[in-house]
Amino acid sequence: EFQRKVKAAIVVQRAFRHWKENNSDKREEDAARRIQQWYRAAVVRRKITSRLKQIVSNIRAINSKFSVGDTLSELRKCLKINSFAKFSQAIRKLSEKSGSRKYCLKIAAHNGVDVLLLIISTCNRSKPHMAVIKHCLTILQNLLDFDITYDIIMENTNIGPVMYSLLDVFKREYDICVRVGKIIHICCENKAHKKEMVQDTERMRHLTTNIENLQRKLKVTKRNKMKRESDLLERIVGLLVDVRVLLERPEEEDNKIIN
Repeated sequence: EFQRKVKAAIVVQRAFRHWKENNSDKREEDAARRIQQWYRAAVVRRKITSRLKQIVSNIRAINSKFSVGDTLSELRKCLKINSFAKFSQAIRKLSEKSGSRKYCLKIAAHNGVDVLLLIISTCNRSKPHMAVIKHCLTILQNLLDFDITYDIIMENTNIGPVMYSLLDVFKREYDICVRVGKIIHICCENKAHKKEMVQDTERMRHLTTNIENLQRKLKVTKRNKMKRESDLLERIVGLLVDVRVLLERPEEEDNKIIN
C-alpha cells in the first residue's frame, strides 16, 4: 500500500513539473511577444507623430486666398492627429472626396501632393499603413485624371522616385503595385518625367528586374490556378512592360505620335 502511494506521488510530481516547465516557457514567450509588440507600436507612433509635426508647418503656410473648405480642413485634420486610427480614417474620407473635380483642385492648389508623398514615404509594410498608402495612391490617381490638376501634379518631380521605391518595397502587395504601375505609366507619358527616368540607369535596371521577377511569379500563380493573384499580376506586368516600352522609345517617335 505504501509503495503504491509513493509511485502515485512520483507520477503526480512528474506531471506537475512537466506542466510547470511547459507553461513557464509559454508564459515567457507570451511576455516577450507582448513587450515586442508594445515596443514596435511605440516606435511607429513616435515616428508618425514626429513626421506629422514636421509637415504641419507646411499646412499653416497655405495661401490665404483660398477659402477653407471641407478638403482643406480634412487635410489639416490628418496632419494634426496623433492617433493613427483617426489619421487613417481622415485619409480615407479625403480619398472618397477626391473623386470630385472641385476637391482635387483644392488638394492640388494647397500643396497636397507633397504632403501625400511624404505620408507614403513614412509608411511601413504593416496592414494599417498599407491601407493609408492605398488611399494616398487613389487620391494621386484621381488628381491625374483631371486635366485641370494634371499639369500641377506633373510639376512635382518627386512622384517618379517615390513610386519606384514603392514598387521595390511592396512588390508582393499586388493591389498597391497595380496603382503604382498606373501612376508610373502616366508619368512616363510626360516628357520631363520620362527624361529624368531614362537618365537614371539604376532605376531602369530595377524596372527590368522587377518585370522579370513578376513574370516568374505569374507563371507560378497560373500553374497553381490562383486566379485573383494571376489576374493582378497580369495587369502589373502589362503596365510595367508598357512603361519600359515608353521609356525605351526614342524622342523622335514620341514627337511623331503627338503630331
